Amino acid sequence: MEKYLEHYSGDEAFCRMIVSLKDQVIEKNMWHLTPFYNPHEVAIIERLIGHQDDLVVYHHGGIEQAEMQRVIIAPSFYVIEPADFEITVFEAHYPSKFVKLSHRDVLGALMSLGLKRESYGDILVKEETCYFAVDAKMAAYIRENLSKISRGSIHLKVCERTITNEPNFRCVTRPVASFRLDVIIAELFHLSRAEAKRLIEASLVKVNYKEVEQCHFLCHNNDIISVRRHGRVLLRDLNKQNRKGKYLIEGCYYQ
Repeated sequence: MEKYLEHYSGDEAFCRMIVSLKDQVIEKNMWHLTPFYNPHEVAIIERLIGHQDDLVVYHHGGIEQAEMQRVIIAPSFYVIEPADFEITVFEAHYPSKFVKLSHRDVLGALMSLGLKRESYGDILVKEETCYFAVDAKMAAYIRENLSKISRGSIHLKVCERTITNEPNFRCVTRPVASFRLDVIIAELFHLSRAEAKRLIEASLVKVNYKEVEQCHFLCHNNDIISVRRHGRVLLRDLNKQNRKGKYLIEGCYYQ
């Protein structure tokens, strides 16, 4: 097992936990439901378990094309239904004429209730309405205690229809000297190289949902880069260079 973990540098503790869950599912012959995990973690579960030992991995986020999803590890003879994921999707109506909400506002409101990040999934903010998926066990608590987001009062109810996560981007083109992580962050978030280096080394940067602490890490086309307190951006390599020989990239900022 330890030798196998060499392929999962930085994720060793998570891998051990998943292997332990797999053993429990096999021993008890019962399926197990996880909290909400990001795409990087879901991919690890699928690689570690796959169809080994007659087990199957299912995942669902309550919202179509969700990034954050709950996972069920089950013996292959089980038939899993959407209700088995125990997810409630809320819709919150707010007065957009008086207040403009962001993803950060909704995230902060849920955190202020004392909820762990793994107990809720995707958050979608649209004009006059925002949607978010939560562990169904927390739904009653949220309904009773969440009446305001940022400065705006909300009307909260369970969403009965299918909601799809369709990211809204603001895209800009930038020139970069290289695809090093510190260079990309400095350019896309309008920071100095020194500040980009500090953020990376302080474990405040994720690439494709995994923390990266090496400034020389090379980014690639379609990487998703998150910088705490600065935002999240999708990197697109335009495969072009300007007259000064710099590479042209497109930063697509999540709205």
